Amino acid sequence: SEIQKLCDRVAIIKEGKIIKIDTIENISSGNYKKVRLEVKDDVKLSNFKNKSITNLKMNGKIFTFLYSGDLDKLISMLSEINLSKITIEDPTLEEIFIHYYDKVN
Repeated sequence: SEIQKLCDRVAIIKEGKIIKIDTIENISSGNYKKVRLEVKDDVKLSNFKNKSITNLKMNGKIFTFLYSGDLDKLISMLSEINLSKITIEDPTLEEIFIHYYDKVN
């Protein structure tokens, strides 16, 4: 949050190499959404095999991930799961950084 308040541009560096330089606004508006699901029934991680889903984590019946893509497709996919709660919000700059860091080889 400090970077978002103080800086206009950001560089993401991995293993000594710059992998992305852009404005904070452009990086933050990269069409990513942070999704948190609470499910009623058991759901396998394989239900979330989708190239638009990254940083998938499961803790019991709670799933969190970053989604990049058409929200209508996400809603369609989630309609097949028995949900008790869903939250979709913009990710923090740190979460976006982790996405880029994990994504680039």
